[in-house]
Amino acid sequence: MLVRTRRRLAETEAATHDEMVAARAEIDRVNVLLRSDPQILVAWAAATDKPEIIGDTTLVASTGAPHRVLAFGTWLEPDEARVMERLVEALRGRGEGFATPVTALNGRPIEAAGHVIGGRAILRLKDVSGVRREFTDLLSRFQKQKDEAEALRGLFEALPFPIWVRDEAGKLVLVNSAYARAVDSR
Repeated sequence: MLVRTRRRLAETEAATHDEMVAARAEIDRVNVLLRSDPQILVAWAAATDKPEIIGDTTLVASTGAPHRVLAFGTWLEPDEARVMERLVEALRGRGEGFATPVTALNGRPIEAAGHVIGGRAILRLKDVSGVRREFTDLLSRFQKQKDEAEALRGLFEALPFPIWVRDEAGKLVLVNSAYARAVDSR
C-alpha cells in the first residue's frame, strides 16, 4: 500500500510540476503580448478602489509615475479629461464599456477603451500608430467639423431673415425657419 501511495504521489507531483511549467509559459506569453505594443492597462477589482497599473506609463505621463495615468487633467485637454473621467466612472459604476480616441497634450493620439472582464473594470490606453493613427486623426477632424457645422446650423436657424442653400441641380437642400415662414411652408 505504501509503494502504491508513493507511486501515485510521484505521478501527481510530476503532473503538478508539468502544469506549473505550462502556467509559467502562459504567463510569459501573455506578458510578451501585453508589452509588445505601447499601452497601459488599468484594472480595478470589483471590491477595491486601488487600481493595478500595467504597462509603459511614459506613454501619457512624462514622469513615468503610474498614479499620474488616472489624473487625466495632467495629460489631456480639460474637455477630454472630463469626458474620460465620466467614462471611467460609468465603467466602474455601471459596467458600461467605451472606446474613444483622445489626444495627449504632447500631441500623441491614444485609443482609450474600457471593458468589464471577469468582474474587473479594465481601462486600456494604447498608442495609435500607422493606419490606426491616420484613422484617429481623420475621426478627430471629422468631429471638429461636425461640431462647427452644428454651431453654424444653430446660428443659421436663429437668424430672423430667410436663408436657403441649393445643390448643383438647383434643388433646395437647407432652409431656415424664416424661409419656411416667408414661403408659407413647413
